[in-house]
This record gives sequence, structure tokens and C-alpha cells, in this order.
Amino acid sequence: MSSARKYGISAVAINEDTVCAAEALGRSLYKEVKDGLYRIVIVVPEQYSSKRFEAVLDDKNFRQLLVRHTVDEAHLVDTWGGSFRKAYLNIGPLHLKLDSSVVLVGITATLKPGRSQRLVLEQLGFIGRSNARTAPFIFRMPVDRPSLKMSSRLLQHGLGGHTFPDLYFLLPIFTKTLPYPEIERRIIACGTIGLTNRIIEFLDRRLPLDYPDRLRKIMPYHSLMSAEY
Repeated sequence: MSSARKYGISAVAINEDTVCAAEALGRSLYKEVKDGLYRIVIVVPEQYSSKRFEAVLDDKNFRQLLVRHTVDEAHLVDTWGGSFRKAYLNIGPLHLKLDSSVVLVGITATLKPGRSQRLVLEQLGFIGRSNARTAPFIFRMPVDRPSLKMSSRLLQHGLGGHTFPDLYFLLPIFTKTLPYPEIERRIIACGTIGLTNRIIEFLDRRLPLDYPDRLRKIMPYHSLMSAEY
């Protein structure tokens, strides 16, 4: 949303936290959406089945303003819809309620052609018996990122403790000679927040206390981080 606002585009996110925060200030985000105060409305799937969101969809003024509905990370409809976040399965039925003039878009960088693609198209209502629209256009574009390189290593030690010898390569060897060597930028994907924190602590212990801008060199990133972070 910050990117949209940067270019002068009004945007709002609709989720349990933002709705409650607005109500505490005497505002109704749903009413503001119906009144057309925002050009971009970002909604979590859990809101699609709420009575207040259904009222927005039934509002004549809102339906006239709605021109496109986009599903980001569309592959999650299949991978999460059956168990982790079943609300993703509400997206397909939602599409059936929209006017045929509304453009439907699904975006994903990891969906493979074949069975998985067909399942997602069906669950989103893009194809199938209940779909009255024309067949969807499928655009495939390269996802190469020259600035990113993926590498994998076979671990020789476990991940259950607080020391991770397999990760020594992530940091250079530090001596008392100044200036200190630069730290290469890397992203480490961890399975849990707990593992993330333990790896952060391990790497932080190996970083010299007087390393320049030390607190910003090794940083976690997960769902519990604040918006300011």
C-alpha cells in the first residue's frame, strides 16, 4: 500500500486488525470502500465470507466502481485452501457473484503447468461448468532475478541446538585488522520462527561488537514483525 500511496493512489487493506483499528477511531472501512474512497482495496480471504463484505458486494455504487479483481499468490488457493487457510476456497464463489465486466486476474510465480494449474483455475472459477466467462488468457513470463542466486548445501549437523557449524560460511573470518570485510547479502529460509531466532542469535555472536551498523547486518523477517519493522 505504501507504494500505491507514494504515487498518489488511494489504497486500503481490509483485515480484522485494520477494521478494528478504524472502528476505534469512529470510522467504518467498509463504508469508505462502498463510498469509493479508495482505488485499490486489499482484502484477506477471511473477509470474503463476512456479512459486511457481502453488503459491500451488493452495493450498487461499489459494483459500478469495481473493474478488476486480482488474486495475488494464486497458487495458495490449492496449497493452503484445503487445510491451512480454508478461506482461500471462498475466492472462487466470490468470482461467480461479480459482474461479467469485472476483469479477473490471478498472479503467481511458482504455479506449474498441468494438474496444479488446472486445479487453481477451477478453484478460482476461471474455468468449469459454473463459469460463464470466456476462457482465461494465460501469460507466462520469465521469473529470473539476476540479483538473486539460489544455492543449497547438505547439512552435516542437526538444527536442534543453538550452534550451527554448517552456517559458518555465511560470514567472513574476522580478525582485529580494520576495516572489517563486507558481509555478503544472503537470505536464509527457515521452517519456523523459533529456528529463525536461534540462527540469528548464532550469527550475531560471531559478528564483532564494533562492526559498523551492526544491528542491521543480521536481521529476522517473519509474520510476527511489526509494520514499522
